Amino acid sequence: MLNTRQQVINRVLELIDMTFLDDTLLQKPACFGVAVTTLCNLRCPYCVREALGAKENLHMDYDAFARHIGDIKTARRVSLFGLGEPFLNPRFFDFVKLCKDAGVYVATSTHGMSLKPEVREKLVDLQLDELNVSMDATEKKLFETLRLGANFDTVVGQVTALAELKRARGVPNPMIAINMVLHAHNVEQAPDMIRLAKKMDCQSVSFSSAVIYRPEDESINVLDTPRLEKALEAARRMGERLGIDMFFWRQKAFGARPDIYQAGAAYGCGQLNSTMIVERNGRMKTCCYIEEYQGDAFGEGLAAAFNNESMRKLRRDMMEGRVRPECQGCVFLRERTPFWIQGNLNEAARITETNELLTEDDRAKLRDLISDTERLKEAIYPEHKTIAATEIGAEFAKK
Repeated sequence: MLNTRQQVINRVLELIDMTFLDDTLLQKPACFGVAVTTLCNLRCPYCVREALGAKENLHMDYDAFARHIGDIKTARRVSLFGLGEPFLNPRFFDFVKLCKDAGVYVATSTHGMSLKPEVREKLVDLQLDELNVSMDATEKKLFETLRLGANFDTVVGQVTALAELKRARGVPNPMIAINMVLHAHNVEQAPDMIRLAKKMDCQSVSFSSAVIYRPEDESINVLDTPRLEKALEAARRMGERLGIDMFFWRQKAFGARPDIYQAGAAYGCGQLNSTMIVERNGRMKTCCYIEEYQGDAFGEGLAAAFNNESMRKLRRDMMEGRVRPECQGCVFLRERTPFWIQGNLNEAARITETNELLTEDDRAKLRDLISDTERLKEAIYPEHKTIAATEIGAEFAKK
């Protein structure tokens, strides 16, 4: 969602940065993952909190986060969740209001037990954009085994009540999505989850493959198996029939286990080049798989930390073909090719020429940046000649 002129400009800069041609980024972070708390009152057996042990159970300081709202206003999305239950932070709704007032799309997640009447009222009042409810089974016994501490009937009832409140108020938000992590214990229930989502009046179901953190759990993996493919196909057909959007989010199954990749090629990471993960204490990480901190986002400032030397080195390593084991096989890893670069520049040019929030001065500056990046691409890939992205953008504007 691009609601402001600054968000549109930042989106074009993000697309230029996603060419993976420079380790210093033009944009401010386009997306934020903000861990508003590390506290959770469930004990789910396959969660990283249980597998690796929770390091702390504390809340993010609201005032420390609020001081950096200037760097957040240009983002297109803020996800207010981490390895905890966001609603346990007593100031959670202050975080939501701050980001909503800044014009940013705001999402959060929950295990569903927090959706009590007063919480539902507040979610609708603030018009949170997106609520993701984690549900890993459609049958009570298995659900309560996988979501230890949750009650199946309570979660179903509270999600349904939130949808009913939206209807009563005549509002579309929050959009309610169900998230289901698939593994050997529940994969056959994927189409049933589509049915349950329809019954609860949710808008979508997002499936993901389980991330295995402990060697003793490796047998539950179903990624790249006929079982998973069959279940997803059945869920897809059910979604089409019932009008429920279905997504599959492929996660790397085995943490730091390396996969095959073409050594020596140039790479880039969609996460590293667009998203900042801010931990509860303000420390910055690149993703869930890489544990070490890359800087102090609250101390350095969010935009400055995004381009600190640690982050730039990670990008240089990718661009020079040094891909660490945690990144190999990840959905965010992309090989840099001239076609990848051109596709991003063409989209940047399309937005530049067609978005009504931009001024003519904005367009002129962005055209120059796109042309400069195109020249850099042609210096590296001289054999790859295409129509200039700015010409393609001008054709979109005529239409």
